[in-house]
Amino acid sequence: MGGPTPGVWLQSLGYECALMNTAKTIGTAKALRDSYVLADKYRDPQGVILAYDNAYRIGQAIVADGEDNYLRARAAALKAIECINEAVDQGRILLTRFERDSMDSTQKTYEQLPEDSDKFLKTSIKRYGRKVKDHDIKQYDL
Repeated sequence: MGGPTPGVWLQSLGYECALMNTAKTIGTAKALRDSYVLADKYRDPQGVILAYDNAYRIGQAIVADGEDNYLRARAAALKAIECINEAVDQGRILLTRFERDSMDSTQKTYEQLPEDSDKFLKTSIKRYGRKVKDHDIKQYDL
């Protein structure tokens, strides 16, 4: 009924901190870090993305697109989808039918977005601006 109490979480956190501090003292901190990452990496799509090797790949995709925040976000999303798809293809994680359909739909949407941020902005303003009654683009310095 509601899961563990906060005291149980704090006790677990205390053990984890003691373990990491000990690993640091005896020189096995990186091995313990890697064990923690691998223990979660293939549990779900979020673990795949948050694992530091994939997070690094996503970061590389972000900086490769210069200063344009729209293009950087688009690149990050596509790289994250690629990382998840690789894990699925390797049989390391399974997606439910709903997750697979959502991933495919999201990927298609991102791939179809324009590669020009001004075009994306104009299209979005035209498409959604009239749906939001009090929308005023001037408030966003765009």
